[in-house]
Amino acid sequence: MRGSDPSRYLEWLRGQTAPVDDSRPAGIEALEETLSHPRLLIVGDAGCGKTTFLRHVAFLWCCGLQDARTWSLLFPIFINLSELAAHIGGCEFPDGLIDFLGTRSRDLSWGLHRDFFREKLSAALVLLDGLNEAPAAARLIEDTATANPQSRFVVTTRPLVHSAEEILAGFHRVQVEPAP
Repeated sequence: MRGSDPSRYLEWLRGQTAPVDDSRPAGIEALEETLSHPRLLIVGDAGCGKTTFLRHVAFLWCCGLQDARTWSLLFPIFINLSELAAHIGGCEFPDGLIDFLGTRSRDLSWGLHRDFFREKLSAALVLLDGLNEAPAAARLIEDTATANPQSRFVVTTRPLVHSAEEILAGFHRVQVEPAP
């Protein structure tokens, strides 16, 4: 398939999510245990570590894929939902998501075609940050998760409006408290 070497993407993602220092984020052990859930919704106030955790997972996943030199494991897709929402407007999520990733690939010179992302979405670790900034995406996330049962979805958000949480009722909900 044209555009099927994810090396540049993984290197870019690894650079975007690399920790600033060698310390592990506070409370990360408890959150790591929740990754056993294939559909995970992490809820917490600003500054409690949701995005830091998501970045930590993405970084470790990229390191593992690159070190193992395999592309057959779940493929990490990290997306800031406000950027996705601005891009897709009224598009349907799977197609809008694929278009967003294809556009990002072109703009950031990852060398990956839209079809690559369409294929990878069927077995991916989809990390979606900031649902509170795009609550309308809740239905689209649920539909995409349902259509891709082999993929794992981790969504972070500040406390949401009730309807968005109802839509993601099939997601295991974890409340994160600020570090003391």
